[in-house]
Amino acid sequence: MADSTVSSARQLAYRALTRIDQTEAYVDQVDIGGTPRQRRQARDVVAGVTRQQRWLWFLITQLYNGTPNDLEPAVVRILKMGLYELLFQATPARAAVHQYVELAKDVVGKRVAGLVNGILRTADRQRDDLPQPDTGDPERDLAIRTSMPTWLVRRWAEARGLAKTEALLHRLNERPTYALHLFDVTPADLDDLGVAWTPSPYVDGMVRVEALQPVVQAGWLDEGRVMVQGEGAALVVDLLDPQPGDTVLDLCAAPGTKTRSIAHRMNGQGRVWANDHSAHRLQALQEAPGAPGIIETHTADARTLTPEDAPDAPTHVLLDVPCTGTGVLGRRADLRWRRTPNDVQELVALQDELLEAAARLVPPEGILVYSTCSLLPQENEERVQAFLDRHSDFEVAPPAHLPSDVQHNGFLQTDPVAHGTDGAFGARLRRTAA
Repeated sequence: MADSTVSSARQLAYRALTRIDQTEAYVDQVDIGGTPRQRRQARDVVAGVTRQQRWLWFLITQLYNGTPNDLEPAVVRILKMGLYELLFQATPARAAVHQYVELAKDVVGKRVAGLVNGILRTADRQRDDLPQPDTGDPERDLAIRTSMPTWLVRRWAEARGLAKTEALLHRLNERPTYALHLFDVTPADLDDLGVAWTPSPYVDGMVRVEALQPVVQAGWLDEGRVMVQGEGAALVVDLLDPQPGDTVLDLCAAPGTKTRSIAHRMNGQGRVWANDHSAHRLQALQEAPGAPGIIETHTADARTLTPEDAPDAPTHVLLDVPCTGTGVLGRRADLRWRRTPNDVQELVALQDELLEAAARLVPPEGILVYSTCSLLPQENEERVQAFLDRHSDFEVAPPAHLPSDVQHNGFLQTDPVAHGTDGAFGARLRRTAA
């Protein structure tokens, strides 16, 4: 497409989506190429099309007069991109339609130009009265409208009710914002850089920003002066509440943002033992700029650890378990399509095994924090209750030091709708005296 009139960003987005479709590559790992500005524009389209693909496909099935399954994959891909720009971005309709008709000509040929033009123009005319799913199943219809897997919508509807689930799904489809830990930067420095920010209502030393690019260009991330971290994840560290001089075991540490937060909170005094089963993933922590020197890394499957493997007499043990990640679906465009009900069953079993292993490492009066980035009760309070049923020597230690509105039944729980954060869960457990 060397002589194409289609913008470079759209060409890059199309190529990236093609690679994702053909190789099942992760959205955040696909190499898009181009200039920084072109990459940002292309990645926004790639993430948006991936996130909204179920709704976009439904619209194609309603607006196309033929058999949708007979459409060539390239045409479907172009239509999804065009519909996304028309319905979710501020691109003027005439420009968007023209660009995707030209892209269709470049990629497939002139024979599909009329089809692409007709569907996109019809969508533009009907944008205030688009076709709606009407399967007779309210949960399935909601899943289609909000581009979510039906099984996940059913799980949330059972736990929250349909109205609250709908509010959650819309929130998870919004453009994500970012939170920054300010280690060696002040809000005044952000002002000087022209970065709009608001203080986190939940975590001291954190701010919310809508754009990371100025911070990246200033080199602050590479220098370790700031760190990107969700407020829910930061609250897990607050829940742990390590103090200078403590010994902390972080059993599933990679990629290490919580580990770094722990070490900074301890003012570089004490010991942080960061374990993970993946040496490759731990490398990011080992190479992290500005990481306090009290962090030690160790590679092992946490389920195999014994007290002899770990530092003596830890004061705190953090178990941030692998989970479905349903609390961060808004931040990871393709995660919703990679999870299945079977994943929940397998992860629940793994979480129980990890809790059993972590319990072996907690001395009397020691603190164990179990945490997830999930919004599913099966991975959160149900796992903790099952653990407590098996271990009478552990008790819930309610987080009195946390803001009251992020506490529920003695646990940390953040919600995308209620708090404007990622979803996170944490339980602070104390081992009773021997």
